[in-house]
Amino acid sequence: SNFERVKSVGKKSASTGTTLGKGSFALMAKLRHIDKLPTGIVPLDMLMQGGLGRGQQGVVIAGSGVGKSLFLSSQAAVAALMGFNVGYVTLELNPGIVAGRIQAAILDMPINDIMGDKFDEAEVLIETMLPNLGMVVIEEMTPKKATHLDIYEWMQRVYKQHGRKIDVLLVDYADKLASPKHRENDSSYVA
Repeated sequence: SNFERVKSVGKKSASTGTTLGKGSFALMAKLRHIDKLPTGIVPLDMLMQGGLGRGQQGVVIAGSGVGKSLFLSSQAAVAALMGFNVGYVTLELNPGIVAGRIQAAILDMPINDIMGDKFDEAEVLIETMLPNLGMVVIEEMTPKKATHLDIYEWMQRVYKQHGRKIDVLLVDYADKLASPKHRENDSSYVA
């Protein structure tokens, strides 16, 4: 799993790596047929040859206030509309804001309308769409305290409660995750 790969980063391996030639082409061939999750942004999907591949990890990096969290909400909506089960971990935003953004993207309706005079209408529309959507679960975790292990444990609880595994995991502000070895007296650099 991706979390197992994350936990193994930096550990010594018996492998000597892959050399160019037949071995590297075999690895590349596997990538040619990987399922893709489109972003819903046509030019970006074209650049990414259809979107982000199954099992791949992506990072959205940009300045403050330019729409990273909004992009993740949109990505959650695209995945849910495609029937994927989505886990959205937020280390910054209120879960109500995240839910509103995802539902606004699913309904293609401005969030201000949903939060305003179309609140009841949006609620009814989402309820009627739920049987055709993937499950979306939003969890708020404490910045600089939560670790990737906390996320993994949460995903296990979601599976136990709902009987459905998370297909797409979105972590908003992953840079606010703490190291599993984090101690209160560590510097932010060490953490």
